[in-house]
Amino acid sequence: MNREARRAAAKAQRRQHTKRPRRQCDQLGPVGIAAMEATVAERIAKLKRRAGLVTWLGEDAEDLLNSLGHLVFITVAAIGRGRGNPANSDVAIVMGMAESLGDIQAQPWRLESLRPSLQVGMLALQRAMEGIPPFELTIGSVQLDRLLESGRGMGTEDLRNALKGATA
Repeated sequence: MNREARRAAAKAQRRQHTKRPRRQCDQLGPVGIAAMEATVAERIAKLKRRAGLVTWLGEDAEDLLNSLGHLVFITVAAIGRGRGNPANSDVAIVMGMAESLGDIQAQPWRLESLRPSLQVGMLALQRAMEGIPPFELTIGSVQLDRLLESGRGMGTEDLRNALKGATA
């Protein structure tokens, strides 16, 4: 091995040791982050429309649980990351609505009796989402995807952990 080859090998070896692992956020760059935020904003808008319709008019308990539960988790995860006030009354109402969703999951026939609490919770959820930056909602959406990919589903305990700031 000649002198140039040895220098190049030594330089490459030094680079490997000093190179820090890149986070996925670093790899995306500003354009990638903006694209991801736009995708999540579109997803949240669809969830809001669907959850609003199902909350007021829907009869399908499973559809209600999916749309409203996903929206609640994304919001609560963002609040748990410090981008909202967990002691806010709207957050308390949203967590009460989450308990109602848990009751509906266990007993779907109770949908009509719990609908008023869902309607009030949906309004409180919209107010709670107003001050949350799009990037934090994006992170909440990623946490939700990870939780759902784990295959164990989502429950009210996961929402409590998300509100405390624990990752999904």
